[in-house]
Amino acid sequence: MCAALGDRTVVPSTNGTTAGDVMTPDPIAVLVGTPLGDVARLILTRRVKRIPVLQAGRFVGIVSRYDLLRSVAGVVSDAELLRRVGPAGPHLIDRPRAPRSSRRT
Repeated sequence: MCAALGDRTVVPSTNGTTAGDVMTPDPIAVLVGTPLGDVARLILTRRVKRIPVLQAGRFVGIVSRYDLLRSVAGVVSDAELLRRVGPAGPHLIDRPRAPRSSRRT
């Protein structure tokens, strides 16, 4: 985590660790035309949260679990999501709970 101090940002020491030291060595990626069902299966089976998207061999974006959920919900953007559910979020209805047993042991 970084901390901002005035006009400086303080980054904790990494003791010489590089991106190459912590990266996923053989990442998976999908092409722009990959069906979302296939992307969802990859996210589930590979247990990843995001998958890079390539077009003509170049990185063009990322599909995340959140992106998939928005798609399933029929929401195109965060603005559309807010328009549909409002700033307070969706209104949830609690299911009735079974009465507790009054039996004492």
